[in-house]
Amino acid sequence: MSLEELVQFSDTIEQDVFLKTIVSNPQTAFAFWWSAVQEEAILREQTLRLGRMNAKERIGHLLLELRLRMNTALGRHHDALPLPLTRTDIADALGLTSVHVSRTMSQMRRCDLIREDRNSVIIVDQERLMALCHFDDAYLHLSGPPRKMPAFSMASTRR
Repeated sequence: MSLEELVQFSDTIEQDVFLKTIVSNPQTAFAFWWSAVQEEAILREQTLRLGRMNAKERIGHLLLELRLRMNTALGRHHDALPLPLTRTDIADALGLTSVHVSRTMSQMRRCDLIREDRNSVIIVDQERLMALCHFDDAYLHLSGPPRKMPAFSMASTRR
């Protein structure tokens, strides 16, 4: 399903139906809350990436995050990160030019931080790359949501 199709699909869910579902099913409400917590944390980290990191740190941080998220979703460790993104896509995501991304990734290859194969990037020296871009995966909440769902009542939120 493409992003456009997903957006069109999400537009078909009526607000009142969604709200009734959330109110009547605390587990579903909790799942949406947890998803929002994760999205907000990733957005906050992206803001930090854009505002405080140089090009090598930005690219390294993004590659580490994407690989970690992929491995977590797949439930296994894989060194290669499939990256069907162009240099322009990476540049747009990180507030850089595509020329700067190309030069920086070439420098990262020469420093033996990464290796590139067809449409994938291999992080060669994870520890050094993590140190270089101050990568700490705590913001991704990989340990999962709290084990016990917090008690709340939708009635108590109404005024």
